[in-house]
Amino acid sequence: MRKRNILALGAGIASLAFSLAANAGAGSWTTESIGGFSSVSMYTPSTESPVGDGKSLMIVLHGCTQSYTAFTTANLEDTADEYGMVIAVPDAMYKAGYSCWSYWQGTISRTSGDYKNVITLAEDLRDDTSYDIDPDQIYVAGLSSGGAYAMTVGCLAPDIFAGMGLDAAPSTGTSSNGAFSLESTAAATATRCEGYAGSYSSYFDTQITNTAYGTSDYTVPQGYGPQNAEAMAIIYGVSAGTAQNSTQGSVTFVETPYTDGRVSMIALSGVGHAWPGGSGASGSYIDSSSINYGTYLAKYFSENNNRVGPGNIYEAEILSPDVNAPMDGTTATVTATVDVPTASTLTSIVVAMDSQSTTVSSTTINEAFTIVAGAHTATITVTVQGDDGNTYVTVETMDFDNLTPACTVTDEVTDTATNHYLAGRLDVNGYIAMGGVYGYINTFTLYEVDGTWTDVNPCD
Repeated sequence: MRKRNILALGAGIASLAFSLAANAGAGSWTTESIGGFSSVSMYTPSTESPVGDGKSLMIVLHGCTQSYTAFTTANLEDTADEYGMVIAVPDAMYKAGYSCWSYWQGTISRTSGDYKNVITLAEDLRDDTSYDIDPDQIYVAGLSSGGAYAMTVGCLAPDIFAGMGLDAAPSTGTSSNGAFSLESTAAATATRCEGYAGSYSSYFDTQITNTAYGTSDYTVPQGYGPQNAEAMAIIYGVSAGTAQNSTQGSVTFVETPYTDGRVSMIALSGVGHAWPGGSGASGSYIDSSSINYGTYLAKYFSENNNRVGPGNIYEAEILSPDVNAPMDGTTATVTATVDVPTASTLTSIVVAMDSQSTTVSSTTINEAFTIVAGAHTATITVTVQGDDGNTYVTVETMDFDNLTPACTVTDEVTDTATNHYLAGRLDVNGYIAMGGVYGYINTFTLYEVDGTWTDVNPCD
């Protein structure tokens, strides 16, 4: 089990550098007619984004049978206030099926249907100076059909949308039947997405994407999460890292990071077909048992935006931590890679175990420790000095147990291959094999392990 703690010390002990909670300004939900939509739920905070210039913007697209107003009770105002993010949730104009975004119908282009409306909504809000939106921080996200539509819009207009958040989303270009059974492949999805972009495809060089799915979603196939992540990874030219446990508050989820933060994928344990809103969230297809997905996206976007840079975000990332502890009760080797944002200054990396600690200068960790057998915790500590005068400490712990297990041998007999066979310890194939190794008149020992006889002693 791994546990991550982030502490900010010094002048900023009350808050993290990437959190604006101390300066949060409460706004209120309003309903606007803008961007070709008759109804858009809008939330505008008084805070600004922790990166770039001004506020960010996230357009969120509802799912089938789900009212756009459901997102006004999904804790998105908390996200908006903390991250200086304008939230816009439009009601689809050209609905299909069960009030879905019609991602499988009509012409897919920047000038048709709701594709045009979503793009126009982004442009109108960007160009309205009263919202103070940074054009390099415009994102699109959605649930289910809204997620598929968000992916398609993000593929059509990567010049406008710096990032996508795709929750329980069928892949772009799939049919309505694909909402119930997995269609397409990552490679085919990537090809379609690049085709939609056309002359704007160079903007994929700085776009980022998150995909999310619930492990209890039995409506839309869970396989679309990995498929969409891999499709965008193909376009971006990046690869997946090792899946690892991450936390938001007290909630743990499995996160798969890709190269340079260009793609991330999260699997949310126990979540069904819904938008995760976190504790206290409510509404149709809004989940309250897991993380606040809006906040996850805002943090992911602000930390990995390739169009404005990471700004004053000092959290180091400890990648692929592992403990190699042979069951001999004497040594354990801790390996890990530490990724520090380019805007930060790494002051030290401390690896600790069994009251031993060592400070290393390299971001590649490979440290051996003398230990006794039993339960242990390996701790990696990364200390980063920020240009805001604060010191930031990231801690990753890995629990393991190197206690030597009890021997599983229940019997052992030394005899010839023929006698082993006659006694039923070897079948015909085993008799021939062992005879070929040891000869048929020489004696050798067989060991009984879980009812099976073998010439290898697992307790040696």
